[in-house]
Formats: sequence, C-alpha cells, structure tokens
Amino acid sequence: MLAPLPVEAAMNLTGILASYWPRQLKTRSTWRLTKLGGPSGEWHRWASAAALSWKPSAGADRIPLFHIHGDRDLTFPIRYTGADNVIHGGGHVLPLSHSEEIAEKLLQIAA
Repeated sequence: MLAPLPVEAAMNLTGILASYWPRQLKTRSTWRLTKLGGPSGEWHRWASAAALSWKPSAGADRIPLFHIHGDRDLTFPIRYTGADNVIHGGGHVLPLSHSEEIAEKLLQIAA
C-alpha cells in the first residue's frame, strides 16, 4: 500500500491537473482567485494545503469564535457552513469587497 501524499504535494498535483481542465468547467470564483493567487495558482494551493494541515494551538478552544460569511460565496457556499453572521451579497473575499460591513459586525461582537 502506498503512503498518502503530504497535503502540499497533493495540492500541487491537483493544481497541475486543474491547469489542463477545460475553462467552461471552472467556476467564476476559481477564475477570481487566480487573479489573487497568480496565474500558476501557487499561492492558492499553498493556502489550501495550509488550511488542510492546520493544527490548533493549545487552549484555542477557549477563544470565542465568530464565523462571518457571505451569502454569495461560491468557493464555500453558505449552505455548508454554520455562520454566526451573514453578509448579504458577500462573496469569498469579504475583507476586500465588504470591509465596512465586516467592521460593523466586529464592533457588534465586541460590544
């Protein structure tokens, strides 16, 4: 039996395969992320691998967590989340597109 690939190697292999995928099968959010992560997708693969292999620090479960999510996120659709706060019309890059709404939610949470 083969050992599983490390997350980063698996993501790089996926990125190489995806680069040959027909454009019409890619989502709009994938194309938007290409603009943020560069044409090779290297940053996006690194970020995905980092999220998949992330281990919380000791005591992290004692820190309050508030999930703010956009209802138009195509990368992580809201129906698959348990968001505490919803930004209407928000997509995947909320801090860039809805910074004022995020700030308002953070002020409400802090109060």
